[in-house]
Amino acid sequence: MVEKCGGLYLRIFTFRAGANYYTIMKFKYFILLVILPLLISCEKPNNDLKKHNLKGRVKSINSIQSTTTYKFGELTPDKMKHKNSYTYNRQGFLIESEWSYFVRSREMFYNKQSYEYDTEGLLTTIYKYDKEGKEKERAKFKYNDQKLNTEKNEYWGDGSLLRRTLFEYDEKGNKSMLEEFDNNNIRNLSQKFFYDDNNKLIRTSELGRTQSRVINGITHITTDSDTIVYRYNENGDEEFMQSKKYRHLYSYEYDEKSNWIKKIITREDSTKLIVERVIEYF
Repeated sequence: MVEKCGGLYLRIFTFRAGANYYTIMKFKYFILLVILPLLISCEKPNNDLKKHNLKGRVKSINSIQSTTTYKFGELTPDKMKHKNSYTYNRQGFLIESEWSYFVRSREMFYNKQSYEYDTEGLLTTIYKYDKEGKEKERAKFKYNDQKLNTEKNEYWGDGSLLRRTLFEYDEKGNKSMLEEFDNNNIRNLSQKFFYDDNNKLIRTSELGRTQSRVINGITHITTDSDTIVYRYNENGDEEFMQSKKYRHLYSYEYDEKSNWIKKIITREDSTKLIVERVIEYF
């Protein structure tokens, strides 16, 4: 749906050297395939409830994603994988969020973010904290005359640059391109976004960092690339996603305000995940 769109990052967690590669890639695809649709078309000064496809005066959301098992013939949650919470103000802007990532029911990663806006409702700063409340990262945003976010600069807690991201837009104000650079101005990621006639994201193409390796005296140059396709149901929620490695189907249960409170994710290997949300309203 998510740089104001609640300030959700393409990479919510930053991994330093020594992190397990499989864990990083697995978490990266969770962000890209589950959260990315929330990040698109987020530079217009509309509130976050609309951007997150939420109806009514939502105050907070608490969600848990779990693996599944069958008990008495019914699909039920098993082991927790992700635990998220989002808090909105009365104007519908996201003011705080928390994420936890679990491996074998053990919390491996934790992230808390607070959001700061200007008087026009444009996101200016995101503060990221660890479990002890120490600031570990900060992101600052720049806008053009049309109030579209054109640049995001992310910093470590000591103030040194972590990464820089630039954005371009189509004639309708939808984000059309993203380029991310590391602190040495080397491009890490390039993405292009495509929309239907209703400005819904339907396809993302990604070009990753170009890497070279010398094997037996021969230099091999590789670049990661992918294309992600999306489809939505009549309520505007994502019902299908497919990339090179992943194919997800989504089904939902809704509350009386047409906000989903239960989502079943069917993956390419036919395994299922359950996401359950508790929504509090003003």
